[in-house]
Amino acid sequence: MFDLDEELKKNPELKKDDIENIKLWIAKQPHLPDVPDEMIVLFLHSCYYKIEPTKNTIDNYYTIRTTATELFCDRNPHSEPICEALETLYVVQLPGKTPEGYDVYLSKLNRTDPKYFEGPATMKLYNMLGDVCYKKNGVSSGILQVVDIDGSSLSHVMKHNITCLRHSFIYLQEAFPVRLKGIHLLNVAPFISVFMNMIKPFVSTEVLALIKFHEPGSDTFYEYVPKKMLPKDYRGDAPSLAELQAETRKLFADHEAWFQEDETKQRVNESKRIGKNKSSIIANDTGLEGSFKKIEID
Repeated sequence: MFDLDEELKKNPELKKDDIENIKLWIAKQPHLPDVPDEMIVLFLHSCYYKIEPTKNTIDNYYTIRTTATELFCDRNPHSEPICEALETLYVVQLPGKTPEGYDVYLSKLNRTDPKYFEGPATMKLYNMLGDVCYKKNGVSSGILQVVDIDGSSLSHVMKHNITCLRHSFIYLQEAFPVRLKGIHLLNVAPFISVFMNMIKPFVSTEVLALIKFHEPGSDTFYEYVPKKMLPKDYRGDAPSLAELQAETRKLFADHEAWFQEDETKQRVNESKRIGKNKSSIIANDTGLEGSFKKIEID
């Protein structure tokens, strides 16, 4: 984990009293697991240091990760499904930060034949990368999620699972412990409208407003991410996608024990929850009614 004392020094909005306040609240929630102080810091920052939204986000985070087993279970980086997914899809964090201080995550198909593609495995990789990066990096001004659609087709879109997509966006909107600042789709093709129609029923207007489309051959993306951060594959100065993917593999391997501990110890126990069962709401409805995390748009 990142250094908590360093975060307190560099973030004047982060208060020890707020951390203690949240810890006291967690102690009164018997269904929640032990939450590390570092995670509390991430939650506070992602909610702009507002106490009640932070509490709600913490509850949502652990509840969704317990309920959405297709996203947050069986994440051994040496397992065959994960290794196959890593052969099919590049999922990397770009080196450095944007001028605004944002971290950038990029994904792109490596093996373009749809027979290799599994939608749920793709979403699982996204979350694995996010988990280990914010655990390692600490508080971030925000993140940009970049998806290069080059090599994708309607056949890939149709291999996405609606339930998995819904869980992914509920997590992103209501439980993500980092500030989402943008979603960029590169090399968009006409079939992207099919995907957008799939997700619109469960995506908030705030998140839809963060999605930017960049056509093939367009330079508009460089307005958001400088070339010095981009891989050689994009005429940038950073290492190639293959080299960055090797770093992702190592990062996952180094966190093998953490993935196992997360799955066994960082989950809710609904039988101990005081009040309404929240897991059943996530499993059966379109989200947690009235509890959308506030996403601030610059």
